[in-house]
Amino acid sequence: MKKVLFISTVDFTDNAVTRVITGLRNGIGKYGWDSIFAVGRHCKNGSADIVIGNSIDSYVHALGSRLFDTEGRHSEGSTKDFISSISRLDIDLIHIHNLHGHYFHYPTLFKWVRCSKTPIIITLHDTWLLTGHCTTYYHQGCNVPYDCQTCKKSYNEYPWSWRISQIFGQRKENLRLKRELIFENENIQFVTVSDWLRNEVIKTGLTDNVITIHNGIDCEIFHPKKKLCGEGFKILFITHNWESWKCLESVIEFSKHLHIDETITLVGNIYGKKLPDNIRHIENISDINALLTLYNEHDLLISPSLAETFGMTVLEAMSCGLPVIVNNSAALPEIVSNSAGLITDTSNMLMLRNAVDTVRADYSKYTPSEYAKSSFSDSIMCKKYAELYKMMFYNIKKQP
Repeated sequence: MKKVLFISTVDFTDNAVTRVITGLRNGIGKYGWDSIFAVGRHCKNGSADIVIGNSIDSYVHALGSRLFDTEGRHSEGSTKDFISSISRLDIDLIHIHNLHGHYFHYPTLFKWVRCSKTPIIITLHDTWLLTGHCTTYYHQGCNVPYDCQTCKKSYNEYPWSWRISQIFGQRKENLRLKRELIFENENIQFVTVSDWLRNEVIKTGLTDNVITIHNGIDCEIFHPKKKLCGEGFKILFITHNWESWKCLESVIEFSKHLHIDETITLVGNIYGKKLPDNIRHIENISDINALLTLYNEHDLLISPSLAETFGMTVLEAMSCGLPVIVNNSAALPEIVSNSAGLITDTSNMLMLRNAVDTVRADYSKYTPSEYAKSSFSDSIMCKKYAELYKMMFYNIKKQP
C-alpha cells in the first residue's frame, strides 16, 4: 500500500480538523492508502502516531509569535528532527492541514519540500496561509493580502500577538515567505473546504492551483435518534470559542425574542461574558457521546457566524436530523439546502424570528439528515481525496 502522511496542529477528538483526518484515515484504505498522523500537540486519547517537538518547544514558539508576530517561524530544531524522521519512513505523499498552532517552522519544511520529489497537498481550513497574521479576516472587510502589509488592527485575532510586535513589522515578511516558499511551489496542490474559500484564494492572486473538496462527516456516528422526551422547542447555538466574528451578541439579542415555549442552549467558551438568565450555557464538549446527546435533545441549530470557511457543527447538526438556520455570510449558505434549513441575516432579529417561525410552522418537511448523507458523507470526501492522491502521486513520479 502507498503511504500518506497527515500533518495538523492537534489530534484532540473535539477538534473539527481532527475528525476530518480521522474520517480520511478510516476511508482511504480501500483505495490502497495507509496513513501516518503527525501533530504538534497530542492528547491522551488522540490518534496521532508522531508528535512534533514537545511542550517546551510549543511554549517558546508561542512566546516568539506573541512578541514578534511570527507564527510558524519558530520550532526550527524540532521541525528539522521531524523531517529527518519522516525521510526514513518511505512516505509517498504528504497531506498538510493546519500549520499554525506554535509547532512548525514552515520555511524549513517548504525548503525541504522544494528539493523533495514527494507530492504535497495542503488543505486550507481557514485563511492563515493567505494573510500576514489572521486565520480569518472576512468579518473585518480586509483586502487580503494587500492590507496585511500595513494592518495594525488585528493583534487580538488568532494567532494572538502582543501590540508591541507591530514595531517589528513582520506581516509583510510573513506574506513574502508564504508566497515564495509555498504558493510558488509547483509540487503543491491546494485544496479548500468550500467554494467560497476557493474564490477567496483566487482573489488574493497567490495561486489559482486550487480545487474544492468539502469536508465530510461520519453519518454512522452523527445520525438521527429518537428525540429525547421533553417539552417546548429547544434551540442550539454551538461553537468552540465565541470570538467576535461568531456573533454572540446576536444570540443574546435573540434571547429577548423567544416564544414562551422556546429555550436556548449555548455551547462554547464565552470569555467570561455575562449571559441572560434564559440562556443555558455549557462549556466545550469533548466527549463525542455527550455531543450526540446534545444534538438529539434539541430541535433546531442556529449559526450566526460571519466568517465560517465551512461549518462542521452545522453539518453535524443536520446529520443528526436538526434543521438549521445560518447567516447569509461566507461559506455557510453553501452547505445548507432548502430541505435542510434556511439562510437569512441572523443579525436582523425580525428576519431571524421569522425564519424560526417558518421552520416551526412546517417542521416535518425538512430532511437535513438525508441531505447531509447524500452530499457530505465522509465516503464522498475520501473518494475525492483518493482520486487526488493518485493523480498527484503519478504526476510527480513521471517528472524527470
